[in-house]
Amino acid sequence: MPLPEQASAAQHGALSLPTEPAMSILRCQRGFNLIETMTVMAVSAVLGLTAAPSMSDFLSRQRLTAATQELRLAMELARSEAVARGHRVAIGPVDGRDWRSGWQVYGDLDDDGERDAGDPVLRVFVAPERGVQIETRGLPRTVLSFDDTGYIRWSGSNGLVLGRMVMRYRGAASTVCIAAARIRTVQGDSCA
Repeated sequence: MPLPEQASAAQHGALSLPTEPAMSILRCQRGFNLIETMTVMAVSAVLGLTAAPSMSDFLSRQRLTAATQELRLAMELARSEAVARGHRVAIGPVDGRDWRSGWQVYGDLDDDGERDAGDPVLRVFVAPERGVQIETRGLPRTVLSFDDTGYIRWSGSNGLVLGRMVMRYRGAASTVCIAAARIRTVQGDSCA
């Protein structure tokens, strides 16, 4: 026999409180047991281990792309500054020998391909990620010089430059292709 409170609640359409057997079922089904928890952890570990190599490859490609784009940005800056200033602007390694030390854009006022005391530094770019290898092919090893028309020329002459700079990182390669008036970036180590 229902209690008077339950009967009036049922008559007015309100929900009644669960009975004692229903409460004991709810208490038994609360939470996860150890086997369910261990299964979820095992599946998560397997998924994490399969995703880790692809994530590592993705990060390597991103680091390589960032270094390549920084180099191309420096070249575009040198070109635009040469046109704007009306004299040679060069890009070369910060330490004067190795592109892995970073690179700098500077006004090469005497067009000798070297940064002298009187040559203004326009911007310095930080060194690429440790492990990035940079090689030049068909280019001067340590300096790219832009003339006042925006063409890449050999320092001290008007000879046009054709070549490429290849950047490698953990088996991947990206190339900045240079053809006198055009600079472009491609994946791989060929400009073809």
